[in-house]
Amino acid sequence: MTNRNTTAVEQRQNRSGIFVAIFAVVLLGTVLIGFAIQRRQASKTVTASSMPQAVPKAAKHSAGQAGAGSAKTGRGTGSSETYPPLKPGLAASGASPQAVAASPVVQKLLTGITQFNSGGAVTQQRAEELKRSFKQLAEQGAAAVPAIREYFERLQDIDLDAIGAGKLVGYSSVRIGLLDTLAQIGGTEVLGVFQQTLQTTADPAEIAVLARHLDSLAPGQYREEALNAAREALAQAATGQQLGTRDVGPLFSVLQTYGNGSIVSDLEKALPQWGFYATLALAGLPDGAGIPALIRTVENPEIGGTGRDNFRLQILAQIAAQYPEAGTALIDQARLNQIPDWAWRRIATGLAGDQYQLTNPLQVTDPTAVSKPGLKTYHIEKGNQNFFSTPFSETSSGEQLSQRLALIDRLLAATSSPAARDALQGARATVLGRTPSP
Repeated sequence: MTNRNTTAVEQRQNRSGIFVAIFAVVLLGTVLIGFAIQRRQASKTVTASSMPQAVPKAAKHSAGQAGAGSAKTGRGTGSSETYPPLKPGLAASGASPQAVAASPVVQKLLTGITQFNSGGAVTQQRAEELKRSFKQLAEQGAAAVPAIREYFERLQDIDLDAIGAGKLVGYSSVRIGLLDTLAQIGGTEVLGVFQQTLQTTADPAEIAVLARHLDSLAPGQYREEALNAAREALAQAATGQQLGTRDVGPLFSVLQTYGNGSIVSDLEKALPQWGFYATLALAGLPDGAGIPALIRTVENPEIGGTGRDNFRLQILAQIAAQYPEAGTALIDQARLNQIPDWAWRRIATGLAGDQYQLTNPLQVTDPTAVSKPGLKTYHIEKGNQNFFSTPFSETSSGEQLSQRLALIDRLLAATSSPAARDALQGARATVLGRTPSP
């Protein structure tokens, strides 16, 4: 009896041991499976986080050059997708706007443009394809406007210059190209997109292009808004906020083209930082509104400075035939012996040599884009200033040539400096050589 009981107990113990072993195996398998799943998810997370992200940049640089990180951003990174700089107080939230319904054709064209990836050097064929896409998108008319507006609201861009496609395509960036596309479409909705963009962007090139297109679609109605946008962006650039080394020349073009006496003080403030730009803009203001300010900088060294980078005397000479008060100021300075010897060569250039101008994106055609005899372009490292000159026009009227000759003679009578007389005699010979025979 005892043996039977012992055997039964041993059997029950064996069965319990088997159950425990099975349970342990199942538990261990569950743990191992869970651990494997966690490892797999962790691996996916690491892979996703290591993918390159579009990092906001602060300024337009050459490809591969990085700017300071900021919510207000600019073109010119090593990657193609970048962000435009915004006005103070605005920031890219990162949230995508609500997608709009677009036809398959519009969606395909816009996707091809806004996701353009050269994959290395941009070939002529790839550039032509992109140009053709812009043209075909414009042909879609008003149907394309909502989708383009939605892209602008994302605050994204592709710097075509940075990837070597700008000159081939004809646009420095995708946003500039799309602004031109919208201008070709026209209409009230397009005006709304332009106004909205002008109120947010701080990109100098965009502001100038917007000003041109707005004035083309609604002449004279948006000039004040364009001037305000240019002023704000220039003030932002002066403090080094967001624009970095971006070329602010287009802002001076807007101020020069649409400005009047009210913006003279803005240009005077810009003289220390962008002396060439501000001088050319003052000289080019409508109705000579900037001439008194230029004369003040010449008469007061504390304002204009005395260094060799001061070319205001040259610009006064350049515009003297159009504005007699500029010539009078030069004569007064010559009589007072206030013009240094080195400056007389520049005055002679202004009278009869290369004529300096701002590169003006508000013009339909870029005069520097076509090679012309005597055309010269200039880059000043300080302030990243870029402008051009063309030779003294051989097509000047006889009256203009006579005015220049008269001013040269008056300057010769006002100075006894050998350097002055040598430079002025050379200028006189040049003008005489272009004066038509009676």
